[in-house]
Amino acid sequence: MIVDTGASKTIIDYNSLFMLRYTFGDFYGHTEFETASGILEAQYVKIKNFHCLGIDISSFEICTYNFAANGIYPEYDGMLGLDFFQNNKICIDFIKSEITIS
Repeated sequence: MIVDTGASKTIIDYNSLFMLRYTFGDFYGHTEFETASGILEAQYVKIKNFHCLGIDISSFEICTYNFAANGIYPEYDGMLGLDFFQNNKICIDFIKSEITIS
């Protein structure tokens, strides 16, 4: 996962969710998000338990997008948006290349 401080929602690739045994039946609704290359459409999915960077969130609503079907082959599974950090204090230190969460 990468951190995207400009994203309001967390986005995870479809394929990563399928490997975690989520199915198309778990996806609902539609939303749009803006990228450097234009507006993309995503669906919502509620993750039962999400753990990353020492933060545990139960019943976390995220967006999912099919990166590969749209010609995007990133080296990461998704992006952590500000919704992931909303109940935490974070410090991004670019000099040390580290994120501190409290």
